[in-house]
Amino acid sequence: MRLRRELSGLKTYAVFALSLFFCGIILGLLSYPLIEERVGYLIELAFSGILVEEDDFATMLNVFTRNLTATLMLFLAGILILPTIAIMFTNGFIIGLVGMHARSEGVTALRMFGAVIPHGIFEVPALALSAGLGLKLGGELANPGGEKRLGKFIENVRTLSAVYILVVMPLLLIAAVVEVLVSKNLV
Repeated sequence: MRLRRELSGLKTYAVFALSLFFCGIILGLLSYPLIEERVGYLIELAFSGILVEEDDFATMLNVFTRNLTATLMLFLAGILILPTIAIMFTNGFIIGLVGMHARSEGVTALRMFGAVIPHGIFEVPALALSAGLGLKLGGELANPGGEKRLGKFIENVRTLSAVYILVVMPLLLIAAVVEVLVSKNLV
């Protein structure tokens, strides 16, 4: 029950993070014509080494580790609020650029969605929840709470870390398996 209550309390933060992500996608889509000649380099920089392992297990581990690192950064940087906002927006922006670049290379929208949706339905909520966890923690730290502020902060770190471990990490694991076994074969 406590986990459900914590997830419910994250709703506003996660929806805010998700809206930043989708705003980034839209800006990435709209910005593509302005920076088209640099997009190939940006994609290489953002995605180099992700799906290059020789066996599926090593690739899954690589994908899981990269996503784990990204979500931990979202969670921990949320204490400062602005880095988490920037990371969510930037991730969306890159996805928008990748989509337009793929389209310019002749990849159909159906094929793009087919390659992204299977693992994205697990990965995007994990990103939004991680950002929501961090933003909630940062918001509560910024909100003065009197003498018991430090104690409340430590308790929030424990509780929100449990949500991260019990919800976000399994989502990332499922996303990595699906990305390697399903999504990469649809590209």
